[in-house]
Amino acid sequence: ALGTLIGLTKVSWGGIMAGAVMLTVPMLVVFVLLQRHFIAGIAAGAVK
Repeated sequence: ALGTLIGLTKVSWGGIMAGAVMLTVPMLVVFVLLQRHFIAGIAAGAVK
């Protein structure tokens, strides 16, 4: 999808950056919301 924004003579940097942000933001939101569970799982596994 992002590859279509790169042409032979022209690169749509604005479109590439917008697409990159749209792909990154949902992953960051999920990570922030589930971070407590990740840390708790790592800590529980280390106690064994």
